[in-house]
Amino acid sequence: MKTKRLTKFGAVLSAALVLLSGILSVSAASVPQAVIDTDRKASVSLYKYDFTSAHADGVLGDNTYISTGYADENVENTLMPYAIEGVVFSYAKIADLAVHAETKDGEHQNMLLYKLPSGDKTTALMNCLDLTSEDAYKTDRGDLYFTSDTLIDALSDHLNTAESQTKNALEVFIRQNGTSMPEADGTGHTSAAELEQGLYLFVETQVPETVSNTTAPFLLSLPMTSIDGMNWNYDVTVYPKNERTAPTLEKTLRESKADTGKNNGTDSITDGYAHTATGSIGDVIEYQILSTLPSITSRATSFSEYTYTDTLSAGLSYRKNDVRMEWFSDKSCTEESRVAVWTEQDGKFAVSYSTLGDESVMRIKMTDAGLEELNNSDAVYDPNTSLYRGYSGCTMRITYTASVSDTPVYGDIGNPNEVTLTWSRTNTAYSNNLTDDCHFYVYGLDLLKLFSDNLGDYSKVQFKLYNTTDGYWVTANSDDNGNYLVSGHAESEDDASVLTPGIDRAEINKNVSTTLHITGDARVVLELLLSRVAQKANGQWMQQARSMMEEYLSDELFEPRKILRQMAAIAPEITVATDVGQHQMWTAQHFPFLHPRQLITSGGLGTMGFGLGAAMGAAASDPAGRPVALVTGDGSFRMNLTELSTIGYYNIPVIVVIFNNGTLGMVRQWQTLIYDKHYEATTLDRAPDFVKLAEAYGLSGRRVRNQQELEEAIQEALQCGHGYIIDCMIDIDEKVRPMVGGGSHITEFMLN
Repeated sequence: MKTKRLTKFGAVLSAALVLLSGILSVSAASVPQAVIDTDRKASVSLYKYDFTSAHADGVLGDNTYISTGYADENVENTLMPYAIEGVVFSYAKIADLAVHAETKDGEHQNMLLYKLPSGDKTTALMNCLDLTSEDAYKTDRGDLYFTSDTLIDALSDHLNTAESQTKNALEVFIRQNGTSMPEADGTGHTSAAELEQGLYLFVETQVPETVSNTTAPFLLSLPMTSIDGMNWNYDVTVYPKNERTAPTLEKTLRESKADTGKNNGTDSITDGYAHTATGSIGDVIEYQILSTLPSITSRATSFSEYTYTDTLSAGLSYRKNDVRMEWFSDKSCTEESRVAVWTEQDGKFAVSYSTLGDESVMRIKMTDAGLEELNNSDAVYDPNTSLYRGYSGCTMRITYTASVSDTPVYGDIGNPNEVTLTWSRTNTAYSNNLTDDCHFYVYGLDLLKLFSDNLGDYSKVQFKLYNTTDGYWVTANSDDNGNYLVSGHAESEDDASVLTPGIDRAEINKNVSTTLHITGDARVVLELLLSRVAQKANGQWMQQARSMMEEYLSDELFEPRKILRQMAAIAPEITVATDVGQHQMWTAQHFPFLHPRQLITSGGLGTMGFGLGAAMGAAASDPAGRPVALVTGDGSFRMNLTELSTIGYYNIPVIVVIFNNGTLGMVRQWQTLIYDKHYEATTLDRAPDFVKLAEAYGLSGRRVRNQQELEEAIQEALQCGHGYIIDCMIDIDEKVRPMVGGGSHITEFMLN
């Protein structure tokens, strides 16, 4: 076995642990007799944690940890909730270990130096760090060796004076000459093994979307000395820092100054905007989206995607081709801080429009040209680093307009307008979303006419409405409930609509005698009542509930949660009807409905057999001919399964998903949990073959017992264009959890 004996040495390790800013070094005198096994391979383990959040949460304090190069279970256990997945480090061996013997002041000593081999690789590295042969340690042989101090100082000086430029230069070097480690897993861990001894350069080359600053490139000697200087460590563990921030997002609106002639109280760029606004039919609404970008500190933190998905409710519509993007050097968004103005014609972003049900959707996506300028232009100068960093830290302002249609939603429900920002760093495997919304309201008048003697004739009462602010008479149409909906403006009283009031107070004590009653808009009244109720913190309870839910949901069985989530993954927009029973509750729990009226169910009415007719009606009434899914149980489905003949005759696209457990599941669950498994009249042991039954009526179907078969059946059902039965065989004792027994409080739920 080859060995090298040292009495004095230098070792190199970057700032690896929290709160450690310098390089770990050990006094030469502390190792009078150290031995390196030159035949032994080395390894490196890296753990990436979100130190920004850890500090904000008070998890980390001053001088909490000391960098040793050894794994620290305390560090890993403490910071595990802050692990960062998807980080990639790349490394390259840049120097060999070398022992230089010399005599100084009459004392013989060995020194550990780092020999950089000749060639293009070394030349490129020395150019990155501005190293020359003059910086090398002068040995008797004249070879090119460097001390740890020389290399450390060169790297530190460049990072301090030109951080971004140095990171980018070393990233280019490492991509040309290095090897990438695997992506950090869910615990933030990655590693490299079977490494030759020597000096290594490590550079962070890929980060998730929320990482705002990459770890500074660092040097690592393999092996390195222990903190006490008595041993060599061949398996080194480091904990490099990351900072995490996300873009900000805020969507606001205001009435258009140009169309109303109003100044909204100010002429400033962003003033007058708020999260709520009111208006009338035909008004033009101005929207603004503000987003501040995190810092761009290296190529690894550059953006590869920056996309807005904006949604307007049915009462509003986009005025197309007026999207404008402005950039400001700070959050003030003043004329003086404006950096640039982009329009769609510049080709730096693209705008597309679509519809989702009754809603309108606009997508604003940064193009390659826009991303290039965002990441690399010289638009913004950073005085702290003396560098140009693209649009790093700038605030992006997007403006557009929309018109109020003749069918807005009236009242406090409002017309919600939502925007979602999707962004990615250069790591395209990871993306993140941020959402904000605002509301536009159209109000009317709630008039209540009362007669003191209760003998008056309401039908003979008439009103006309005049808007004194904007100077017009109101025209309106009456709906089936006697409500008047504003339809337009009239210039003369003769053209104004005549309004006749109805009465609401007659509903009080109509069927049930009340001790105390309130007449008013349900939303307004409930909000007033809630404002007088102290909020109860239930975070711990919710965490406990989620934990128990995951514990009791099996990952092995073919069970309802998986069935419903797979349906949603394949057909997220499909309308779903249910019958009554366990399947009804599972559907409400596990199918992630995306828009109103996507679920058709009878609620708590207990109407077994309701679902098939409801699904047929929904499918038959859809002008686009889109399929509707019925989620049912084998018991509920047998209530009126003969309607399959109607589905077949009229070719109605209903996909019937049967949770077939061979029993009346909800009744059996009650008998199991409450009546000590005394089962009575629950077993459905004479069930037909539902697949053959479908075929008998000219339909298609499949019996499925696992996720693969389910996926194939759903795809087939969506493509066939007619009725289809998917018979899902589930366990007879599958239960709805949690469950509240009769007469019990909501907190007294059962899980078994």
